[in-house]
Amino acid sequence: MTVKKYFIKMDDTEYELHGFKHKKQNSTTIDVTDLVLSRTQDAIFDIGDDVSVGYHDETDTFVAEFNGDITAKQVNEELVMTMESYDGRVYRTEYITEVHENKTVEWIVEHLITTYTNLTYASTGTTGVTLERFVINTETAGDVMTRILKTLDWQTRTDLSANFYFEPSGDVASAVTLINGSNAFVQGDWKKSPNRLTNSCTVIGDKAKFNTNQTFTATAAQTEFVVTYKITGNVRVTVEGVEKLGGQSGSTGTYDYSVDNEQKKIIFETGVTLNETVIIYYEYELPIKITAINQDSITAYGTFPRKVTDDTLKTVADARKLAKKIVGIYGSPVTSGNLRVNWEETIDVGQTVQIIDSFNSIDSSFVVVEMTKNYPSGERIIAVGVEEEMSLDWNKDINDRVKRLEADKDNSDILQKYLTFPESVSVKSTPGRIRTRTRNIAGDTMIYGNATFGIWGTAEWGSTPNTSFIFGNPGAAILGTSPLGDTSSEWVVQSVTNLGGIMNERFDFDTYKDPSTTGTWGSEELVL
Repeated sequence: MTVKKYFIKMDDTEYELHGFKHKKQNSTTIDVTDLVLSRTQDAIFDIGDDVSVGYHDETDTFVAEFNGDITAKQVNEELVMTMESYDGRVYRTEYITEVHENKTVEWIVEHLITTYTNLTYASTGTTGVTLERFVINTETAGDVMTRILKTLDWQTRTDLSANFYFEPSGDVASAVTLINGSNAFVQGDWKKSPNRLTNSCTVIGDKAKFNTNQTFTATAAQTEFVVTYKITGNVRVTVEGVEKLGGQSGSTGTYDYSVDNEQKKIIFETGVTLNETVIIYYEYELPIKITAINQDSITAYGTFPRKVTDDTLKTVADARKLAKKIVGIYGSPVTSGNLRVNWEETIDVGQTVQIIDSFNSIDSSFVVVEMTKNYPSGERIIAVGVEEEMSLDWNKDINDRVKRLEADKDNSDILQKYLTFPESVSVKSTPGRIRTRTRNIAGDTMIYGNATFGIWGTAEWGSTPNTSFIFGNPGAAILGTSPLGDTSSEWVVQSVTNLGGIMNERFDFDTYKDPSTTGTWGSEELVL
């Protein structure tokens, strides 16, 4: 088999590669490639450079096979660099501190990618899992992805256009069929792990909350009413449609009834009248417990039960989905193996591929969990089956799993985030004074009660009879034929009071200017 010549391309310039080892693993979010070039190109590349690795097609056009960022380099006899796929950018974000409530897992992943990276979220798949509270405490986006992927059998990947995908492992089926001895060769033996077999699974999740009410007809002076379920939340009690006041001895003054949660009782302080209707509205909890079986597997291998306890499951639907998934995946012994395949076969990590090995009686679909490509030797090895860390040890460190996906609901997860940022604020200075004004009445104007102007029964209505009387508009107030009043009056300031009784002089007005001041008062400055 002839392997094409590979190059590394940065911007529009290509450089010949002496060799590379490209590794992809389904359990991580980062694909790593070790690149070997001539040491003379050391000055050309630097950490953080965005590069492509590819070959030339029949028309001599460069075809990118995988892209990424240079994250390490060293030079001796040759230049050796490490390139991470675009997935690596999720680990190079700022540290994030956030709390999300009632959000799906895929919403959280999309939010992190869109907000904190320059990748494009391109997935449409849904997990069906909603988290009541998800706490991110001083983590990168990659740290968050890692703990999500450790709990879900999902994967992340990026393409050559920096699109980011969050999808179920094995969700994409390869069009290639691998046939041992033809386009693939089994490396070593097929391994079967019957100890992972599970065909009857009981999943115990968190407690589901419910609301209900019960109606009672009281006997004579009845004080205790027993409900069906243990009361765990809010309670409301009515007697003949009138709501009663609940309380607790030692902490409440006067009350009508108390609650005994353990005994499932409502206890009245005074007995209820005969035949009165008592309605008790209350909340209770039931543990989420679902059992799923794989009958075909039980018939073939016998019963292999397992119990899974996971407090991160908040709904019956989530528990049912997990139980069904476990007996589906692990209902038969897990088979895994390694194969050497042709370099150009279109197979990728995370895909499902059909493998036929007639010698070992295998004709099944497998998930590609790992792949290594070595250049220039042209060797390509893939691992298929189920990853070791995906084994059914669901009870391992339950507290850690709960911590990873959903924090306890106490004050410790109410996180504060302090940000500093520049901002321009326009401030306009205003005097802020309260000004009192009065009318300065000038000229010959009649005033009631004035000894000179305002004597009824006489002509004394001003210095000139019948010409100085204010009634509405002086110029239009006409009594007889002559205008009454004088128009020379004006408004004058009587007093000025500053808010709080404090005066801050900014020299933009001269209300309090001392007559002896020789400086020039201007716009908020005093020129001496």
